[in-house]
Amino acid sequence: MSTINPKVFISYSHTNEQHVKKVIELAERLIYNGVKVILDQWDLKPGEDLHKFMEKSVNDSSVTKVLMICDKTYVEKANDRKGGVGIETTIISPEVYRNAEETKFIPIIFEKDENNNPYSPSYLKSRTYIELLDGEEFEKNYEKLLRDLYNKPAHSKPPLGKMPEYLNEETVNFGLLRAKISEIKAFDGKNQRKVEFFHKDFTEIFIGLLLELTPAFDDNFSSNLLKQIEKALPLRNLFLEYVETIIKKAPEVDDILGDFFEQTYNRVYLRSKGSCSEPEFEFGLFLIWEMFICTTAILLYYEVYECIYKLVTRTYFLNHSPLGESTQPRTFVGFYKGFRYLEGLKGEIKGKERSFTLAGDMLTERVKIPILTKQSIANADVILYQLSEALEVKSVNPHEELIWFPKLYLSSNHTQPIWVKMVSARHCEIIFPLFGVSTVGELKRAVSKNKYSEKREVRYNHAYHSAPLISSSIRIEDIATLP
Repeated sequence: MSTINPKVFISYSHTNEQHVKKVIELAERLIYNGVKVILDQWDLKPGEDLHKFMEKSVNDSSVTKVLMICDKTYVEKANDRKGGVGIETTIISPEVYRNAEETKFIPIIFEKDENNNPYSPSYLKSRTYIELLDGEEFEKNYEKLLRDLYNKPAHSKPPLGKMPEYLNEETVNFGLLRAKISEIKAFDGKNQRKVEFFHKDFTEIFIGLLLELTPAFDDNFSSNLLKQIEKALPLRNLFLEYVETIIKKAPEVDDILGDFFEQTYNRVYLRSKGSCSEPEFEFGLFLIWEMFICTTAILLYYEVYECIYKLVTRTYFLNHSPLGESTQPRTFVGFYKGFRYLEGLKGEIKGKERSFTLAGDMLTERVKIPILTKQSIANADVILYQLSEALEVKSVNPHEELIWFPKLYLSSNHTQPIWVKMVSARHCEIIFPLFGVSTVGELKRAVSKNKYSEKREVRYNHAYHSAPLISSSIRIEDIATLP
């Protein structure tokens, strides 16, 4: 894609030889970066009228920006309307005063006063500026200038979305849960027993809100299920904020998170009714599945690998009856559900009729920037599948599926960066805790266990691609071959 080269005029004061040299160096660098520059050193011919040159340069419609190099001398001449700078000020200032939205004129700060305030002409005091002072910040600010000239901002404004449907409904009060998170954030870390009480309070409040949001199993259940999942997004986000908080505050993060998922799962299944229909639980089970994947994505982001290992290898005692009569030892795979009822709604939603997974599509649309992107969520789901084989999770329940099916694999990278980097011995040492190993040999043996079953591939029916293996990212023999 072709890019239009911006064109700038540089206004500055001939303060001294050193200052002029710095201005020329800036102009040369801009030219090297594709910016067309008008500078008197090159473009003002002997005998040419200075006033006309400046007026033409400032008013030239092809000039996209005027860079005003501000030092003490420039400001004094601009304020007093003296010399060439005074001429340019006479030309520029009416434009600035007339149009508050004018962005053509950019003050470039080359010097500050004794109070560390930037030198800037009076008529530009309210304008945003870019500092190009010698020091650590120069390169970052120079890039900021380039991005402005090329209209390539570092942070682009996202496209306007639609109002969440749940705002039209009566909302649940999340204030108490927010207050509990604030309390945890303020924890000074001196008495770690407080963490247990924080966690118990948070879990109870969270479960209460989840049950309050759970739709009743009635004639409107189908539409209400989708609405309530959307309405529960703030609740999910508060939990993820809680996860980020305890990562920084609590030493035993795996116990806290493992207990949370176990208790929340069991409370979703616990009912006082004599009998219940399985679809009724899909609201709560969807949130648990979603939160487990998103928690994994956050732990991967912060490289809390030992916590992931412990969550994946832990034994969970989960209800297997809607009546909550007893629990059975299960693996983390118990948090994966096929969502038969929810997936059955695909045909009722426009554009989703041929989708492989409605639950997966919904999850990848529920991003939380900057950590939880569509890609990071999908990759976390795939990594859970890969670990479920590599770590050979075991269960005493002969009917339990021992492979986490990655519903989002079609949205993930074919290769995961965390595995690609295993070519480095240093990176291997960093991720040893993810596999519970301490040597490269043990790591290779664990990685080699992630392979397709002899009976079937891990894939959707009629899907062209299968879920990627760790070996899709790196060959076993290439692991730790570089420093």
